[in-house]
Amino acid sequence: MPIRVILATLLAWSAFAQAPKLDPNRPDPNKPNTNYDESKVGTYTLPDPLLLANGERVRDPQTWLEKRRPEIFRAFESEFFGRSPERPLFGSMGFHWEVTESGRAYGGKAIRKQVTIYFSSKKDGPHESVLIYLPADAQGPVPLFLGLNFTGNQHVSADPAIELPLMWDREHTKRERAPESSRSNSPGWPVEKILARGYGLATIYYQEIDPDFAGGAPYGVRSLYLKPGQTQPAPDEWGAIAAWGWGLSRAMDYLETDRAVDAKRVGIVGYSRLGKTVLWAGARDTRFAAVFAGGSGEGGAALARRNYGETVKDMNARFLYQFAKNHAKYDDPSTLPFDSHELLALLAPRPLYLATAEEDRWADPRGEFLAAVAAGPVYKLFGKHGLDTDQMPAVGQSIMRDIGIHYRPGKHEQTAYEFDQYLAFADMHLKEHPLPGAGLAQHPFLYCGEWQAKGKTDQLMHLVRDGKVVWTYSIPGREELGDCTLMSNGNIVFSRRFGASEVTPDKKIVWNYDAPPKTEIHTTYPLGLDRVLIMQNGNPAKLLVIHKANGKIEKELILPTRVPDGIHGQFRHVRVTKQGTFLVAHLDLGKVVEYDQSGKEIWSVPAPSAWGAVRLKNGNTLISGNQHGYVREVNPKGEIVWEIKQFDLPGITLETVQEVNRLANGNTVICNWVGGVPLDQWPTVVQVIEVTPDKKVVWALRDWKNLGPASSIQLLDEPGVPENGDLQR
Repeated sequence: MPIRVILATLLAWSAFAQAPKLDPNRPDPNKPNTNYDESKVGTYTLPDPLLLANGERVRDPQTWLEKRRPEIFRAFESEFFGRSPERPLFGSMGFHWEVTESGRAYGGKAIRKQVTIYFSSKKDGPHESVLIYLPADAQGPVPLFLGLNFTGNQHVSADPAIELPLMWDREHTKRERAPESSRSNSPGWPVEKILARGYGLATIYYQEIDPDFAGGAPYGVRSLYLKPGQTQPAPDEWGAIAAWGWGLSRAMDYLETDRAVDAKRVGIVGYSRLGKTVLWAGARDTRFAAVFAGGSGEGGAALARRNYGETVKDMNARFLYQFAKNHAKYDDPSTLPFDSHELLALLAPRPLYLATAEEDRWADPRGEFLAAVAAGPVYKLFGKHGLDTDQMPAVGQSIMRDIGIHYRPGKHEQTAYEFDQYLAFADMHLKEHPLPGAGLAQHPFLYCGEWQAKGKTDQLMHLVRDGKVVWTYSIPGREELGDCTLMSNGNIVFSRRFGASEVTPDKKIVWNYDAPPKTEIHTTYPLGLDRVLIMQNGNPAKLLVIHKANGKIEKELILPTRVPDGIHGQFRHVRVTKQGTFLVAHLDLGKVVEYDQSGKEIWSVPAPSAWGAVRLKNGNTLISGNQHGYVREVNPKGEIVWEIKQFDLPGITLETVQEVNRLANGNTVICNWVGGVPLDQWPTVVQVIEVTPDKKVVWALRDWKNLGPASSIQLLDEPGVPENGDLQR
């Protein structure tokens, strides 16, 4: 489905960090033997992200999402970052938020909000303060960058209205109110540039969530989830990085309620340890639609198996508190059950951007690049692009595809260059772009769909001409409109789940067939003006040809099913070929079968969850794949000669493919139904897609104001007489 998101950007610059006594962003002076020689990196073999634990290969997105991704995620969760609590219900444990201040800023160009999110009922307990700036001239909800900062919200902007936070002193013994003198306009947070590009910006002081020092767990959010008798999290429970990421998700909980923010466009950005944080937060919370990780190094994007710069052993010696205690078992990185490329792969198919720097050898820029390359096959599985190269970008250059990376001059710090690249990448992936085509005005058409508002309203059928809905017909909500055809006499025949009907332009029913008890009808197709083809799901399932005038059943074929009593899932569309044979999509049997007039099978082809099939004028067969999300053309030998898979179309996901049409100009029209999509996300789904033979999208219709879900569409500017079988639909 199309991505609609807030860009939530987690930004951190280490230049102003109140760091531990050993600067975590610089090499440990007690480790003079750190390797920076590529010839001494050693040899290593990376785990295959597309190989299941049982040895079977992942070959499709569904297997990745349902089997392989959970395997990798659970390993990272228990052995690396630690298990975090699930999302708390608003009000549970006292979890709630308050908008504590709002006003104008930046000379009226910004709306400022300050929101405190309390993790418990104790207002002096662990919490996070979210500073939000939104463009004042926005015409609707905006994408937004959400950032964790090292030095307090007042260091983002000199705005005097920003509340001063309590901050840990350098000895980690007490928290003190940040002084007025700490207010500043940080070059690392280009607020006005962000607003001018149409994004909002939000930021949180990360140590409000959980302290950044060993032994800090009793003072942060993790203390609220300790079990009786615990003083520290268990070996497989969350370290500080997971706690900071959990805080990002709680900010997202609030953002989903703020109507000025488009919470469907959330990307997270972080630098250094906060780069590690956003990688894990993005893996754990798929509401974040993009991840921007800068200088994340060891424990982040850099390959652990490369002996270069900081190592797992270094992390265990200095920063074990940031990870699950189980992390300590892996001083030898070759014993890890995963590597960082699989952490990156957990983000697929969402956009991912990595920022690296020439002098930041401690973070191993090449190791981050190689991890991104190795994550590419998982992105490719979704029809997305990895880096698509094995050549690291030159200094000062970037690569921007579905995975992006840059390699700039300089050291380990968040600079203006980073944000310039982040904005460019965000514009590519997270801004809404006009859909191709002319919307309702692209074609005149008849349109109907099953499951309008999940049965909560009447089911609607629409006639669209000159870009407007000019006629609508409704049936009761418990029925389903799955097949509709406008005939040359102006009448429409349609299926309605519990029967079939013919309606005139003035909405009079002139023919009707009620399905017998325990049967359903999802095919009603005209055979001339006097007869109709019906597929009647049931036990037994019957293909019927009925003479409308006298009601006589002229043809009755009993068709096989996989589950005789599972009537709803047996069939959707059935068609008659020009040769008079019946082309049947067996939804439950996962194949398309051609039967002669006597019911004898004369041709078949495997087709998982086949929803419909059309015999084309070239002799091939066009098939739609329902929840498998494909459209394919097969030749008489059953060979696939043309296909669009679920994630092949940039920016458009084939959710559930129902009726497909082949037009006279060679283009294909696809009805993209909403099965499996939560009701509140239906408006993100493109309902109808027209593609050229070379798979270029020339029309993408998304109009939930006027239309419901798409099951069947008839373009009225196509040549031919519909009831004579002249249309390839």
